[in-house]
Amino acid sequence: MADAFGYLGSVGIMLFKNFGNADISWLSFYVTLSLVVGTLCVGLIVLTYFVVNRKYKSSSELSSSKEIHVYEQYAKI
Repeated sequence: MADAFGYLGSVGIMLFKNFGNADISWLSFYVTLSLVVGTLCVGLIVLTYFVVNRKYKSSSELSSSKEIHVYEQYAKI
């Protein structure tokens, strides 16, 4: 399955380069592609950090509020 996606990506890059921007060199094409993909990956990593951090905070607040209610129940006994 991984090979299939690798070949698909490789063919996609060749088709995009040849039919989309045939007038630029392969070197400048790969440098630009690397910068775009790298920037996109860093942006997605930062976004994932904030989403996971927010989800972790909300779940920890929920579990701590449950613990408070359990302690209040035992304190009444």
